[in-house]
Amino acid sequence: MVVGVWAVAGLCAALPRTALRAQEKDKEEDKKPFNVWEPDTYGNISMDDVKKYGAAGTLSYVITELLFWAIAFPTECIVYLNTAGHWPDFSKPEESAAVFGLVFAASNIARLLLPLRFGAALAMAPWVDENIMKRFNEKAKEGA
Repeated sequence: MVVGVWAVAGLCAALPRTALRAQEKDKEEDKKPFNVWEPDTYGNISMDDVKKYGAAGTLSYVITELLFWAIAFPTECIVYLNTAGHWPDFSKPEESAAVFGLVFAASNIARLLLPLRFGAALAMAPWVDENIMKRFNEKAKEGA
């Protein structure tokens, strides 16, 4: 009898969540895709928008990610310096773990900036296509 009561309670708790998930799924389908000229769609930017630029879009995203981590890691070392009073000694596992823990925490907070990083990659994609991709394609054609 007790198992039956818990089963009914679990079913009653699951039904509203299932309905909410269905409503959220409908809302996601109603979202307009990203469009530069419509500010309402700025929150809908995704990696698919970056992929539309092909190899140049992917390379521009890689460049933005490299810049992000090139800034994040030294920043966390400086945070460690300010909290511990000395630079981290990476030969000591506890200090390495502290710095990498700070990097992990900062990267989780930085997920909020993912649309900004996608936007930077989109903005940089035409430049990357013109100044990097075309030059490599020209060199490949000359070498062939």
